[in-house]
Amino acid sequence: MGSEGSGALWRTRDGREIRVGDMADSHLQAAIRGIENRAREEYSRLVEDANERLERTTSEQGRDVIRRALEEISARGVDPEGTHPLYTTLTEERDRRGLCTTHWTER
Repeated sequence: MGSEGSGALWRTRDGREIRVGDMADSHLQAAIRGIENRAREEYSRLVEDANERLERTTSEQGRDVIRRALEEISARGVDPEGTHPLYTTLTEERDRRGLCTTHWTER
């Protein structure tokens, strides 16, 4: 299990804290889906931003820098673990409970 385990605290939208191990199954799965959705949105925003900058940049050196950044973004792909520090803890708790996993496309 992750370093914090199911005793890690999740902050709800209304500001309450609840142990990951005490979360209802539906809440746990919704939290995971929310993090995955935010990760996909962040990835899309980064790609869109870089493409817009590429269109506006006139120097070839600047365009090369942006192209390399796009390649790095693409290589990293969607990163839920980088979006929220408890993502791994939440997914490990989901797996420990034997809940259905959420399947999503990385790109």
